[in-house]
Amino acid sequence: MSSNTLIVRGRAATSRSLAGNLASLLEPWRSRVVAVVLLVLAAGCFELAPPFIVRTIVDDHLVVGRSAGLLFLAALYLGASAAVQAMTFLYGYLAATVAQGVLSRLRVRLYAHVQELPVSAIDRMSIGDLVSRCTSDVEALETVFSSGIAVLVANLVRLLTLTVGMAVLSPPLTLVAALVAPPLVVTLRFLQVRVRQSERATRVAVGALTARLQESLRGIEVIRAFAREAEAVGGFRRVLGGALAASNRATRYSALYTPVTAILSALAVAALLWAGTRETFAAFGISLGTLAAFLILLQRVFQPITALGEEWQTVQGAMAGAERIFAALATTPESAPPGAREESTGRERPT
Repeated sequence: MSSNTLIVRGRAATSRSLAGNLASLLEPWRSRVVAVVLLVLAAGCFELAPPFIVRTIVDDHLVVGRSAGLLFLAALYLGASAAVQAMTFLYGYLAATVAQGVLSRLRVRLYAHVQELPVSAIDRMSIGDLVSRCTSDVEALETVFSSGIAVLVANLVRLLTLTVGMAVLSPPLTLVAALVAPPLVVTLRFLQVRVRQSERATRVAVGALTARLQESLRGIEVIRAFAREAEAVGGFRRVLGGALAASNRATRYSALYTPVTAILSALAVAALLWAGTRETFAAFGISLGTLAAFLILLQRVFQPITALGEEWQTVQGAMAGAERIFAALATTPESAPPGAREESTGRERPT
């Protein structure tokens, strides 16, 4: 099977099958994964406490000029914030240990699978591309397993819990803030699709670059014998240019994510400041403390949205690498006895 066939298989891999393959790697560490999920959920719930404490401080103490109980509320605010950070440390540490175990298992599985591949199939493969799958693609997956998935899940949970907190705090203000949701979803979806496509092209280009380097080193004597050094360098530059162009496309789309979310966040805050001062909102019981707490929640909602965008390129690069890894693992090992392997390629068996 050629390298090109593997690339086509990688492109054809669906997100569902890819997620299933990745989930199967986590099976031996199920208890730690559950602990990570529980800690993430707990951190998301504790993060809701500070804004509600701020509302109480503003409405029940600052507005009426009452100082009794402020110290207790300040201690609650500090305790909730410290609890969030402690749980963030714990789930980050557990996720990192799980990641190292998963990647160790994947490396061994991939190496063992390569040992069982038909010699005839390996002869038709680009060895450089195969090496790229076993090294750079696994390293890309290591990045997302060590931190990316934990951060991704944590930010998704934060986004959900903060949105629920906003709805509980003030449904009218939540409706005003939701006005920016449609353009946000459309824009981010567009950028996510483009980043995924660019990262897939980048992984393929890196494989081609590794293959060109390996082939050049293997044929260095022939290149020098025919004085083709300049042509070899030119070919390497062309392949490198393709990899660089693909990487730049992914970076360009990813770089648009943060400014877009920042602009929409500012637009939502401006709409709330305008709507929150209108007399019509007084009928809904929106106090100064409610508005202050809601603005805190809104700012925190856009933090995971921005973080998800920053992590998205890393995740998509890892997913593109995972497609290539599982495409290589999908290659059928040779069932013939060891003695037939050398005969299939015309090689003499060692005596």
